[in-house]
Amino acid sequence: MKRKMILAAAVYLAGLFFASLFSGTYLAAAILTAAVVFLISARRLNADRADYIIAAAVFVFAFGYHAAYTALMYTPAVRYDGTAGSCSGTVTGIREYTGNRAEYTLKGSINGDAKAKFLLRTDVLDVRYGDRVSVGYCTFSKPEDSYLYKTGSRLKSEGVYLVIDRAEDISVTYRGASRLKNYIVAYREDICSGLEREMGFDAGSFLAGMLFGKASGTVDGDTRTVLSRCGIAHILAVSGLHAAIGAAALMWLLKVLGVNRFVSFGLLNVFLLLLLTAADSPVSAVRAAIMADMLCLGRLFRRQADVLTSLSTAVIIICTANPYAVYSAGFLMSAAGTFGIGVFGQYMTKNIPEKGFLPLAAKSFFAVLCAQLCILPLNLKYYGGMPAIAPLANLLLLPLCTVLLVTGYIFVFTGGKLTFLLIPAKYVAEGVLAISRTAAGLDRLYFHAGGKAAVLTAFIAAGVVVLVYIFFRSRKVTAYAAAAACCAVMAASAISGAVRREQFNLAVLGSGGNTAVVLSYHGRSDVFDLSGSYKCPDHVSRYLADNGQTSLRAVFLTRNAPSQYAAYEGALDYISVDSWNSAGDVYVNGSTVSDWGENGFCYDCGDYSVRYDSGVLTVEYGDSRAVFIPSGREYEGEGGLLLYYGRKSTADAEGEGIRIGTDFANDFEITLGKGGSHRIRRL
Repeated sequence: MKRKMILAAAVYLAGLFFASLFSGTYLAAAILTAAVVFLISARRLNADRADYIIAAAVFVFAFGYHAAYTALMYTPAVRYDGTAGSCSGTVTGIREYTGNRAEYTLKGSINGDAKAKFLLRTDVLDVRYGDRVSVGYCTFSKPEDSYLYKTGSRLKSEGVYLVIDRAEDISVTYRGASRLKNYIVAYREDICSGLEREMGFDAGSFLAGMLFGKASGTVDGDTRTVLSRCGIAHILAVSGLHAAIGAAALMWLLKVLGVNRFVSFGLLNVFLLLLLTAADSPVSAVRAAIMADMLCLGRLFRRQADVLTSLSTAVIIICTANPYAVYSAGFLMSAAGTFGIGVFGQYMTKNIPEKGFLPLAAKSFFAVLCAQLCILPLNLKYYGGMPAIAPLANLLLLPLCTVLLVTGYIFVFTGGKLTFLLIPAKYVAEGVLAISRTAAGLDRLYFHAGGKAAVLTAFIAAGVVVLVYIFFRSRKVTAYAAAAACCAVMAASAISGAVRREQFNLAVLGSGGNTAVVLSYHGRSDVFDLSGSYKCPDHVSRYLADNGQTSLRAVFLTRNAPSQYAAYEGALDYISVDSWNSAGDVYVNGSTVSDWGENGFCYDCGDYSVRYDSGVLTVEYGDSRAVFIPSGREYEGEGGLLLYYGRKSTADAEGEGIRIGTDFANDFEITLGKGGSHRIRRL
């Protein structure tokens, strides 16, 4: 029975992936390849006739269910994309940001007719969960992924298919509903405030983030970046670790008190529900709660429950409730990490003894390493890199984080009264953050994907390792295959990096007409910020990280130099900059950055040159020329590839050239050839 459940979950997930990612000829080729691999693997696993029937039936069901869900839930909503109208709905989600801005998830109707969930972005409203928000006039748009954020995929995985833009005439009806949810949220906010007050902002917000994940809304971007670069960012996502620690502590206490096992199971579910509600029910926490329930149910009825069966059950339940969950990075990484440490890691370390400190430490290290290998392809895809120090960081820091979590849970469930517990917790949290910052600064220990080749290689290599296990059933051979897979990924990254070094690339980055240009050639890069927008530095930082660049030769700030310097300095935390350049006498950290001429500068680097004159940036490389022109301005210079940046105007309607923010939006890359050719690709 366990084998059938695992098979069904694997095939069901594969079917949803195929239905989501492929179409037409690609879909047929993918299905044929998967069928051949399955048939060969099934013979090696001694599959019986029932296995073949289950696999075929589940695969067909996955396709049919995905198609039906799309037709009944998704298509009726997105037909309003690009239209205007009114809407109203009950508040089911609240996320507030700095600058008095907020996002509200509403479940209701569009134009009083179509039922849908949609996202309202507006100023902070005085609303609570269960209140009703009505919008008299707005426009609807389908959420899309951007270069910085996979907003479209995230919202799609949450069942939100429309975003409300330009909302007018907003009214709120206070209904007094969802009282338990509102009480828990208010209590959560009080706890977060208490932690920050007693422990200081950095340590307090870190512990609040550990307890409630993103729902705490207090962990700043710098802290998240630091934790991500040393491989322990998962501690801020409420998932298996949180559920396991909380459940273990609760079950131990109930056992000591002699509570009946059935009552204990009921109290465990109350705890899990409270945990989910306080964390705003992220899919990783839902997965962890289902698995915890499955494992405890097995013990409750004296049945053996294993991690793989529980994980398979959780995957089936979550993807049946919402087949678009396969778009969620959190769900995929949570499932892959759980498989890595609970299944793959346990298999690979089975022969390592558990007696003695060194063998136990080795077993723990290799189990964590297996988990990191399982999430490697996803890390490269979603975050563009992977910290090599992650296994060691997890081995050293997770015990300290466990102490913090237990302390936090005690503080939460005692009404926030035991503030003396937070005194040692503060020093532990500060220690974890200090170690993480030091580790994050060791760039040589961070593996950058360096392009899509490494990502594709990582997924293919992962599939090969699975096939090697199926065919050989040997830990040693599987370990060799995993090591070879890592080498293949590093080789793909190195080769793609070497190819890029010989290319002359111009990355056009920003949002809308806001534009920064990153010029890369022979491993050196320069940044030319043309708009002076605070949004551009984050785009530049993401591009440099994706391509494994850890230094810049020069940054040129053409507008708003003082504020832009501060923005870039924050965004380029782990990037060294040789020189900062701006117009006029601008003082930065007590030193003067270099003067320009009256209207601009000339930057000659031998193989290429860059000129900036009154807003026009001209890049020349061999016989190729790329010219960035302020939108609406007539250009009378020499020809080449013309790109207009800034706000759109009627003057943009005529003439040749690319309208940044219109034709390509932003975030695209131009590769110039010395002979005058160019190639453009979206990032």
